[in-house]
Order: sequence, then C-alpha cells, then structure tokens
Amino acid sequence: MPIRESDLQTQFINILKTVDIEDDFKEWAERYYQELSEHESKNVTDINANIQKQIVDIDKKIGSLLDMTLSQSISKEEHDKKRHDLLVEKSTLQEKLNESPDWLSKVNKALDTANNIESKFKSELKDEKRRLLRDIGSDLFLEGGIVRPVIEKPFFVFADAKNHPEKYFKRIEPVDYPFLSPQTITLAKLNPTWLPREDSNL
Repeated sequence: MPIRESDLQTQFINILKTVDIEDDFKEWAERYYQELSEHESKNVTDINANIQKQIVDIDKKIGSLLDMTLSQSISKEEHDKKRHDLLVEKSTLQEKLNESPDWLSKVNKALDTANNIESKFKSELKDEKRRLLRDIGSDLFLEGGIVRPVIEKPFFVFADAKNHPEKYFKRIEPVDYPFLSPQTITLAKLNPTWLPREDSNL
C-alpha cells in the first residue's frame, strides 16, 4: 500500500525534531564557538610566525649552498641534492602557511539550519522542505513504510546529544576552558539541558 503524504510529513517532522535546537542553545553555541575560534586564531598566528621563521632559515641555507659550491666546498651534485631537499621542505611549509580552516562558518550554518527546524519545515513550501531534509542528510529511504534517515555530521551529533547529553557536554569550568569569557561559562551553567546535573558523577 502506498504511503500517504500526511504520514510521510509526520515522519519527516519526527526526524527533524531530533536535530532541532532552540534559540537559547544557538545563542550559547555561537558565542562558544566564536570564542573558541578566536583562541584558535591566536595559536595559528604563533604557529605561522614559527613557519615563516623556518622558511627564512631555509632560504639562508639555500644561499649558503651556492656560496659553498662557488668556493668548491661541495660538489655540484651535492649542491643540487641538498637544494632539492630544502625546496621540498620549503614547499611543505608554505602549504601549511596557506591553510585557512573555515570551520566556524560551517558550524554557524549548521546551527542556523537546526535552529527551530521543525517550525521552519511546517511553514515552508515543498521546495524549501526538501532543502531542509537534504541539509541534514544526503540519504532518506523507505523501509516497510518507515523513513530511514542517514543524518550527517554535525546534525547526528545534535540528535545523539539530545538523548545522551552526558557524552558531549561536560560541566564547564574556567580551569578547563581558560579562553572562554565568564559570560559564556555562566550562560552554559544555567542550562541543565546542555550540562550534567549537579548530582551527576560525570
């Protein structure tokens, strides 16, 4: 028997409920990940400065190789091999220097999608409903009249965290997260949905 559209809609809504996040969680998560990104950026700046120093040192070594060749301290073959090795090392360092992870924008996009996604689905037209379903998972298939979703990361984390919050949200303390602002830590502690209860052993 063909499944009715109303039954499909109900199943879709139940799936979306599992990844739905409320406004206050979205606000906290955006604040947390922004501060995490800023902390990471400071570390990246230090790392890049060290890489730049290594590149400068390699350029000096390449210059020294030429001087050694001209003074006949090393043969041309030795010069060419050492120069090749140094250029390979320099190229590797330059690739690291040009890396620019853009994880924050991806996280924010996922938070925007998951935020009140159930209400969005109920109020949108069919094309937008399809987009929302595609955003959370690439595969939705029917098995015995039941929709079996393959929810993608990070949405499956939202879903699992709702059922098992202790796996994801340890109690936030300044000693554990020294880069977080007091406001973010306080906001997190106020919401027992995100963190274990006071009597929890976790």
